[in-house]
Amino acid sequence: KAQLHIAKVGEFKQGGKLAVGSFLFEGTLKLHGVEKAVTGTVELKAVRADAVLPFTATFTISIKDFGINTPSFAGITVTDTVNVKVDALARGLAGADTPL
Repeated sequence: KAQLHIAKVGEFKQGGKLAVGSFLFEGTLKLHGVEKAVTGTVELKAVRADAVLPFTATFTISIKDFGINTPSFAGITVTDTVNVKVDALARGLAGADTPL
């Protein structure tokens, strides 16, 4: 089980309202029982009518940082660096017109 916690997002509000677009984020990723700081980009989309905010986070990790051995098979080894993409929903928002 992996857990991504986004702790800080760059300037994602305009005039006290949610902005749609791409922003830098800082957070932590817990994977294989190891928790490490991560930074990357989060793409915020428009808040839906049901007060849900769809977003996509992308970042790069080293699997060795999480205690994962570099996989290999039949003499073929993959890179230690993995690009991660997370599509998720933030719930409980009052809407794009509500300050965060």
